[in-house]
Amino acid sequence: MRRVLPFLWSLILLAAAVPVTAQQSGDFTYSSDGASITITRYTGNGGFVTIPGTIEGLPVTSIGEDAFAFCVYIMSVCGQNQPRICGTGSVPAIDSTV
Repeated sequence: MRRVLPFLWSLILLAAAVPVTAQQSGDFTYSSDGASITITRYTGNGGFVTIPGTIEGLPVTSIGEDAFAFCVYIMSVCGQNQPRICGTGSVPAIDSTV
């Protein structure tokens, strides 16, 4: 048992150190916890952006911080399902004078 415990701790620490990779769907980079989707970046050209209600069969529940940072050509952002959590700077301020 004494030899097994350090081995198990090593496996736990190794698993915790494995980085989560971002995935791409259409114009969105996202991450998943296995139950829901967080949009982490918009990579499209702008215009009228529709946030999908689901990606890969999982509900889109949040938009990450600065997900739309530096997206200057966005005219509007709407969602099929309204995400519950929107991080700081996640949706751009749209200039009505454009």
